[in-house]
Amino acid sequence: MCLLQKGKDAGCPEGSTLVPRLDNVDEWINVFDRNDLLAFATERIFAGSSDFDYVTGRGLLAAHSAYFTMPGFFRRLAERVRS
Repeated sequence: MCLLQKGKDAGCPEGSTLVPRLDNVDEWINVFDRNDLLAFATERIFAGSSDFDYVTGRGLLAAHSAYFTMPGFFRRLAERVRS
């Protein structure tokens, strides 16, 4: 499994295999805040996922659910879903 750390490829071997996308998932939009301790980038782990960084401006303990209180998050999500 390959992980993204600080914007760099962390030890992904050449030709490594991604975890396949589930059959019931058509589009996977992964939004994460780098301050969110529970969030992570998925593009280098799961096939077919697309990562988008969203800065909530919240600290380590508040960032995880802060997205859902911000109208700007929903506007950007709607743009991504439309495209």
